[in-house]
Amino acid sequence: MVNKDAYERLPDDLQSIVTNAAIAANQLMLSEYTARNNQALSDLIEKHHVQLKVLPEEVLQQFYLESKKVIDQLAKEDPLAKRIYESYEKFAEQSENYHKVSEQAYMEMRQRLHKK
Repeated sequence: MVNKDAYERLPDDLQSIVTNAAIAANQLMLSEYTARNNQALSDLIEKHHVQLKVLPEEVLQQFYLESKKVIDQLAKEDPLAKRIYESYEKFAEQSENYHKVSEQAYMEMRQRLHKK
């Protein structure tokens, strides 16, 4: 996070440095998160013999419905929460459409080919 007023007072070259440093830090964090989670999952399965299971569809649906109630209540009580949630929902819908033809489609294709 960067203080917007302080950032805007910086000269253009320093704004560019801060922006690029934030982008690099974010990408590094995502890469590290993915790598460490992959390793942790492998350790759980291989060393501790954890069996992964998918939750039943009805449980996932109930999780969704209950969380939706909480979020709707928060949005009803707080205009900022409502604005944030509406923005989140719009982005989620747009990104879901994109992922159906990009990352999701790619991963599903890889899984199908890997099973052959």
